[in-house]
Parts: sequence; C-alpha cells; structure tokens
Amino acid sequence: MSFGSTEMYSALNVSAITDLLDTYLSQPAIFDNVLIPQSFGGNKSINYYLTSQYSSEAEIYDYTINCRAATMGESRTIASTVIDTISRENGSNYYIYCEVLATISPADDLDNFNTPLTATIKLK
Repeated sequence: MSFGSTEMYSALNVSAITDLLDTYLSQPAIFDNVLIPQSFGGNKSINYYLTSQYSSEAEIYDYTINCRAATMGESRTIASTVIDTISRENGSNYYIYCEVLATISPADDLDNFNTPLTATIKLK
C-alpha cells in the first residue's frame, strides 16, 4: 500500500516543478524518503514523507515536503512552485492542500536551505 505516496509523486513529477530540480540517476531529484541519498551530488531537490497515522476509513494522509536548494531564494522558489502547482490540485483519485513553513538554514557547509511544506492528500 502506498499511503498516498504514489499520488504525491505523480503530483510533484510535473515539468513546472521538475524543471527547477537537479537529476538523480536520470530522474528528477524527487525522493519518497526522509533522507536524500548520500550519492546525490546536486543541490536542488525535494524529499517527502508521511507524517500522520494511517486511517483506512478516511484515506487522508499528511506529508512533509522538503524543498531544498543551495540558496534561500532557490529553496523558496521551489516551494512556491510546488504550492502553485499542487495545492488544491484535483487528481483523478486525490485532492491535495498545502501550507508553507519557515525556511530552515543549512546546519553546516554540506547542507542546503530547506523550505518545508505540509501537504494533506485525500484519496477519493
């Protein structure tokens, strides 16, 4: 069971968003995971993960979407584009609502700026 992650990936994997990201193994740098692969050498990426309990009755899932980049401006641009593209998005079997959170500064020289979003996806 994907718990909405397949739908979330489909919503994020559109040119308006992927054009802003680096690639990883010939794919857009969109990771369905809490961590970004250590072998990823780029700066601009998205990682997303489930942050709520699974309820088989409602099929509503809360995700965190991290929009990462080398600069605060790039990170916010990715986050803004994600919101403009997927918030209030009606897919064939889902609806998504997003909210932006405060940008997080890099923890060290190896880290990036991160503008996180919360995204609630409701399957139909």
